[in-house]
Amino acid sequence: VSEAMVSRLLDVVRMVRGAHNSAKLSSDASPAYIALLGTLQNQYFFSTQQCDKLQCWLAEAITVADNASRLSQLEQKNQELRKQCETLHILQHAVLVLKDFQR
Repeated sequence: VSEAMVSRLLDVVRMVRGAHNSAKLSSDASPAYIALLGTLQNQYFFSTQQCDKLQCWLAEAITVADNASRLSQLEQKNQELRKQCETLHILQHAVLVLKDFQR
């Protein structure tokens, strides 16, 4: 593989990284991007510095994917808590009506 081809390949991966980091790619593309970086980091034609760069990008992508998963879980938990809070407000109102009724 020629140096020019390696350089061009890194340029393309850099463009994909930019699109991934700026959320221009769909969230469905994140696993494919991580797999691509995982595959590229092991290729013999990359220098040690280039492999290190690919591994940094891989770690970055994994962190972003993990944070997205955590965010999704937190949003779901937040929605559940909001429903529970609404129920408790309704219950509180009913208790106050009963208190007023007993007087």
